[in-house]
Amino acid sequence: MCDRGDARSARYVIRVRGVLSPDWSAWFAGFAIDHDADGNTILSGEVMDESAFYGLISRARDLGLTIVSVERQEQPGVPPSRDGGHAPHTGQ
Repeated sequence: MCDRGDARSARYVIRVRGVLSPDWSAWFAGFAIDHDADGNTILSGEVMDESAFYGLISRARDLGLTIVSVERQEQPGVPPSRDGGHAPHTGQ
């Protein structure tokens, strides 16, 4: 279960299958768009809250993108949350 009292922002790295043009950065809330050697796209940036995070995931879904991985990275100088700072695993 999520601790909804934890409202601080976090940096996320979302890896999706395929190559997405950097032109999509504004649509993904200004996230940086890079590519790895395996032909995946890496979206990275700061998310202000859980609602904004799920908004990004919904945008990826709306484009028909396959999410390969999601990684939450704690902000420098901010102690990790009680859940270890990981996004919930959906089992898919």
